Amino acid sequence: MDKATTIIGIDCSPRASSNSARMLGEVLRSLQRDRRVKVVVGQVRLADERIDCLGCEQCYQTFGYHGDGIDRVLSLMKESDVILMATPTCFGMPPALGIVLLDRSDPLWRDGQQLKGKLGAVIVNGATDPADDPSVRLCADNMIKFFEQHEMPCVQPVHLGGTLAYPEQRFPDPLPAGTMGVLEQLADEIRQWVGSR
Repeated sequence: MDKATTIIGIDCSPRASSNSARMLGEVLRSLQRDRRVKVVVGQVRLADERIDCLGCEQCYQTFGYHGDGIDRVLSLMKESDVILMATPTCFGMPPALGIVLLDRSDPLWRDGQQLKGKLGAVIVNGATDPADDPSVRLCADNMIKFFEQHEMPCVQPVHLGGTLAYPEQRFPDPLPAGTMGVLEQLADEIRQWVGSR
């Protein structure tokens, strides 16, 4: 493999120093440390982007209509080989920032499947254990449907929960060993895909 694989990590959480950002960062750092694969990694926090969405639906017709942060993130997605999204769950869906990103990707789908063939990966975290709360798995399933709509292969989604057990619903620092193991497994699946290209 001569060319580096470009990986964009997208944090969909509205919270600063979120669980999503921490877990996303762990996976991206693991991928960067691995000398077996050449990767160029970028990370975006949607809450830091200026979003000019008014529900006018003009962006569905013309990519770049608003010229805001979502358009910038969509451009990064087009340029990347791997799209890794990390999100909390809100009633089985990503929070509003994540929904805006998914909705605004419509022109990339309509105008020639511009994300086709890129690898999709998602980390979903929630307050309760995924075994007890179907909303974590439902959110992951909805994110996978987004990738499938864009004809993107996907790795197995990561479902993490149980933050209610911790102060301020934050995973402890450092992250629990079990959580780190699941995140490393995700990084390994991404490495395998990168290595097979």
